Parts: sequence; C-alpha cells; structure tokens
Amino acid sequence: MPSWSEIQLNHQHETDGEHIPYDRRYWTAQICLLGHVQHRGFRVIPTEKFCDCGAETIYQCLSCHGGIKGAFRSPPKSLDKTPNCCRKCGSPYPWTQTAIEKVSQAINASDLSTAEKQDATHELDSIIKNSPGAETAARRTHARLAKMGGLVRAAYNDYVVPLLAETLAKLIKDG
Repeated sequence: MPSWSEIQLNHQHETDGEHIPYDRRYWTAQICLLGHVQHRGFRVIPTEKFCDCGAETIYQCLSCHGGIKGAFRSPPKSLDKTPNCCRKCGSPYPWTQTAIEKVSQAINASDLSTAEKQDATHELDSIIKNSPGAETAARRTHARLAKMGGLVRAAYNDYVVPLLAETLAKLIKDG
C-alpha cells in the first residue's frame, strides 16, 4: 500500500501541468484575461495558452511578473474567487481593469451630474479594492444605482459583483 506522499507524488507526475508554489501556503494560478480560473487554481499548464472562452491565459502579473495567488495547498482547496489585484505590486489584473473600464463607461453615459459621476467612479475604486470605506461606498452605490438606470446596474452586476467579497456584493445588489 503506497503512502499518502507517494500517492501525491504519483498524481503530480500523472498530470501534465506544473504545481508552481506562490508561497508556502498557496499554488500559482493560471487565469484567463477575462477572469476564468484554469484547473481550479492548482496548477499551470504553460502550453494551454488560451481559455475555453478564447482569451489568453496568464499566471504572472503583467506589471511585475510575480505569480498569481492560486489555490490553498494543504489541505487542497480550489480557488473560489479570482484575485482583483497583484499582491506584490498592487496593479489590477486585466479582468479587474476591464470591469473598472466597462462600469466607468456606463457611469459616464448615465444622467448623473459631473460631481456625482466623479463620486461614483471614486466609490467604484474603493469597492473594487475593498478599502476601509468600501462598505459605505457600496451602500451609497446601491442607493445611486436607481438614479443611474438599468445600463449601469447591469454593468455592476456583470462586471463588478463577481469580483467582490460576498458582503459587498450583497450590499450593492440588495442594499
């Protein structure tokens, strides 16, 4: 009967990817530019350069080339949420930047005043970064969404809510 470590080693050799350590607790994840996690965040397959959606995949920050924090190593736990920003340099990942740009475009196309548009954009940044004022910003955004219209609400639901912590997503959706 093989030991647990032998079973793990055999499994790693049977798979065609690399288990690249992010640090002592996490693996490096491979994620497409639209934010789809590949292989549950456990391994990187450099030859798989594209996702099922057709977008290119990355496993390093495009700014600093640091690895993308992936799944928990022991006990193994799949990556359940894509990270928003690089933990090493703070740059937003491409999927986060796309969300910010799409929602900012929707905000700018809304009927809000110039000051309200600036506030909404600033609060979007706070919400995405989950900064200390994010909860208050999420509450204000929820109240403002009724005034901004269906296009902006749809943009938040499609692009921002999937990136957020559960509590912030609930505040934006339900108030």
